[in-house]
Amino acid sequence: MFSSKPDSMLKSIAGLCFLASGTLMLSACNDDTAQQNSAVAQTTATLPVQISYLDRSLLTPNSQLTVTLVDVSKMDVAATVISEQVIDLVGAPPYQVELKYNREKIDPTHRYSVRATINNQGKLLYTSTTSNSPFADTSSSEPLEIIVTKVAQKPDVD
Repeated sequence: MFSSKPDSMLKSIAGLCFLASGTLMLSACNDDTAQQNSAVAQTTATLPVQISYLDRSLLTPNSQLTVTLVDVSKMDVAATVISEQVIDLVGAPPYQVELKYNREKIDPTHRYSVRATINNQGKLLYTSTTSNSPFADTSSSEPLEIIVTKVAQKPDVD
């Protein structure tokens, strides 16, 4: 009868030790996750963009807006995509977009541009036709304004 009490007491102590070590490990994991989230938040920036078009037409349902931040520094080479966001459009312009990008991918010696297109079922309806430098005026808190132009449609010829 007395011999079983020390075993059960040892098991209880071992169980408590196991529980305490598990709790410490989980709290360390939470600290690592918090540090990783903090590091991601420090390297992630948001670029406010406002897209509009000048004609008074309404978009057909299922239209999508694609906003892309690209590095246009290299000539005769396709631009390097830094960030891209696709949004299903509802309502009339202007459309507000918060384009998130990684600050570590931005080189101050390079040139960047923000492009915008509006598509419907794979058909290009509007596109930006000018270079829109997002980092030219860093003192302004206003969104970068982009005006997209209607794309000429080819008539269906049978």
